[in-house]
Amino acid sequence: MLSHYTGVPEQVQIVKAIEHDGDEITHALFTKLNQTFITPFDREDIYELCSRLDDVIDLIDAAASRFVLYRVDSIRSGTLDLVKVLVSATAEVEVAVRALEKPQAALKHCIEINRYENDSDRLCRTLIASSSMKRKIPSRSSSGKKSSKSSKPP
Repeated sequence: MLSHYTGVPEQVQIVKAIEHDGDEITHALFTKLNQTFITPFDREDIYELCSRLDDVIDLIDAAASRFVLYRVDSIRSGTLDLVKVLVSATAEVEVAVRALEKPQAALKHCIEINRYENDSDRLCRTLIASSSMKRKIPSRSSSGKKSSKSSKPP
């Protein structure tokens, strides 16, 4: 099934398979949405929610692939805290989607998701600020020639 992902660690293959399944679900939902005359709530909202969830799955797949590409074999301190926040936020998203028939219940979970979003932003800024890695950023001089300057991530 995943033979075209040879040489990729099993965990990344699993993520790729989940992302592929997510793409199929998204396509099926869009097809069904286009064939449905009356929807339980605004068609545009359903489309937006599905698109955003698909984007999240795509980003998770991209992150997993980068772990292999950059040969990451250890994580920096603070990364585990960020993962815990993201897992909790994901659980809240699941509960919120399941509660869409009861707007007040769904809203309660959306407020929690927003709290997790703020926590993840704070943790990301901390991780970036604590990074001792410098990277080369190509820039163009006024003459149009490329030059490289070393800088810390923002």
